[in-house]
Amino acid sequence: MNNFSQTDSYSDEPDDEEDQPGFVDKLSKAEQIHLKKKILNGIQDGIKKNELKKKIKKIRQAAVVVAASVACILLADIFIWQTITAQNHVVSTKSNEKETVQLPDGTNVMLNSNSVLTYSTDIFGDFSRKVHLEGEAYFEVSKTENQQRFIINQGEALEVVVFGTAFSVKDKYPVHKLTLLEGKVQLGYKTEAGVHHQQVLPGQSIRYDPLKQETSANTDHDPLKLLAWKEGKLEMKEESLTGALDILSELYDLQIAMDSVPTTRQVSGTLPLADNPHEVLKNVSILFDIEIQLKQSKITTN
Repeated sequence: MNNFSQTDSYSDEPDDEEDQPGFVDKLSKAEQIHLKKKILNGIQDGIKKNELKKKIKKIRQAAVVVAASVACILLADIFIWQTITAQNHVVSTKSNEKETVQLPDGTNVMLNSNSVLTYSTDIFGDFSRKVHLEGEAYFEVSKTENQQRFIINQGEALEVVVFGTAFSVKDKYPVHKLTLLEGKVQLGYKTEAGVHHQQVLPGQSIRYDPLKQETSANTDHDPLKLLAWKEGKLEMKEESLTGALDILSELYDLQIAMDSVPTTRQVSGTLPLADNPHEVLKNVSILFDIEIQLKQSKITTN
């Protein structure tokens, strides 16, 4: 008779799967040590790669900063180099003296007496078509293929921007004026509201008052007479005293303080011009047989 029941049957297999040996347990000690070293090396390699990425990021950021700094330094060096190597040109005239000069772009300039023209060229001789004028000058501005502007006294009380034209400009405080013969000119001048721009028409003379910050315009049927200083003489053909004084008042920036002109006489001939308006008005007195006086920039007759 069998004394063992079915429930009491014995099995060599373990009842719980957790008691089964794992993969590592099945390895030999040498294999376990090798595996641990491999895992440890993998962790260390991961840490090193992460640190390397951080270092590379920092290096890249530093490189960007360095590149920006180098760019700034290069730009500064270029600016300083251009400033140092820029060559300034100064043309000036004394009393009763005139000077003609041709600028690098082909523009012709005639300076009136007691005037100074300044412009710059770089080391290669290139000209920016920007000049500074103190005094009075006549310009015949050349045109360029790319329609580059020609600028006189940029950013000052009376800024003149042209593209190719003939005109006369006087910029000597307190007188700021321009006479346009032909072409296109844009004036820029300061007002309480900011910089105002004004287009000038051929034949117009524009005068800017820096105290009132406004302009006044006159149109002359013969604007060439207002450039008589170029030739040093005023050609008169049956000219009245009123006409002669009007021209001289523009040329010398004088005021006519007369309610009426006491003569209807007309004169033809050549009137020499000089820096001193007293000398010119003395000759006018002789030509028109009338006494003319100049007091505090005002023309009067007796």
